Amino acid sequence: ETAELKRIWLLETYHGQGLGFRVIQQLLEFARQKRYKRVRLQTSPQQRRAINLYRRVGFHEIPCYNDDTNEVSMEIGL
Repeated sequence: ETAELKRIWLLETYHGQGLGFRVIQQLLEFARQKRYKRVRLQTSPQQRRAINLYRRVGFHEIPCYNDDTNEVSMEIGL
């Protein structure tokens, strides 16, 4: 029921062009097709741009879901 978004990296040259947003939208659509109910992720608190992108997509912060309590945990319902 829960998918995990592990890693997304874009070269800085491509930041701000909407590519990351579109990639995440496609990944979420893939998860919906596979009948997942939610997608979770973790990222470093220093990754402010990434966190802001995830929020724009619809992710919200949740309590830590594994042992890595130094990370920001986020989730989106599908």
